[in-house]
Amino acid sequence: MNFNDFSNEQQWKDFLFRIKNSVSIINKDEDFFTQSLIETIEQALSKINLKLNKRFTLLFSAGADSTLLAVLSKRLNLNFEVLSIGFENSEDIVLSRKLAKKLNLEYREKILSEKEVYQAMKIISPLFSNHEFVVKELACFEYLAFKESLPLIVTGTGSEEIFAGYSRHLMAKDINKECWNGLENIFWKRDVLRVKTLSRLLNREVLIPFLDENVIRLAMSMPAELKIKDGFRKYIIAKALQHLGLEDEFAFRKKKAAQYGSGMDKFFTKLAKKNGLKNKEELFSQGFLNKF
Repeated sequence: MNFNDFSNEQQWKDFLFRIKNSVSIINKDEDFFTQSLIETIEQALSKINLKLNKRFTLLFSAGADSTLLAVLSKRLNLNFEVLSIGFENSEDIVLSRKLAKKLNLEYREKILSEKEVYQAMKIISPLFSNHEFVVKELACFEYLAFKESLPLIVTGTGSEEIFAGYSRHLMAKDINKECWNGLENIFWKRDVLRVKTLSRLLNREVLIPFLDENVIRLAMSMPAELKIKDGFRKYIIAKALQHLGLEDEFAFRKKKAAQYGSGMDKFFTKLAKKNGLKNKEELFSQGFLNKF
């Protein structure tokens, strides 16, 4: 099964229940899981190619997740481009240019303008009116990225949950238990519904290799110390990139979330301050948006 096979949250939870009740922690070393991760992601990417055999856009930020997908897609000789979006001189744009050149990727970028973000805000606001600000912020980013992409899109969504990429994982007493909690109780409402809504709106098909069943199984059979090591989150992905020949500058980059690396959050912070708003949440109110 893959991301697009689920039409509702209960189907997603049933899928996770089946996996959860058939996996356990495997007592293997770092090298085993590094190689297994590379092989399992390659298999997930190969399934996409065999099923669709279409050229696709890989959303690229020079972060560990999208870089691993890019390196392995290139190794498999898949037909794809990478796309980075953000404000000029944002961290993701600067590093994506550098890494794409180094890896000899077919690179394209979209430099955001204030006008484009305003337009995205007006579209996103009614679609996600009952969601918290961070969902609206990410939806604006993804709307602009999907709009710029080819009809078939591949993203690194999902790795944060299964490989312990959030700050709440750092604070958790049981890291893998918190990974399950995120998958079961947070991920659908925050991420899956957002991506599904935007892909339907823009007539795009979005594929998520990190939600491949075998990838989830591998991640959830992995000892917690391979997910967070010495405070470094998603450690095993960094090790996989290192194994594939990437320098530590990129393999162990401490990646910011998309809204920060792209400069989107900075833009919203300045916009709220400029207009005398108490907080950024007010930016998506109809009263504010009617000004533009």
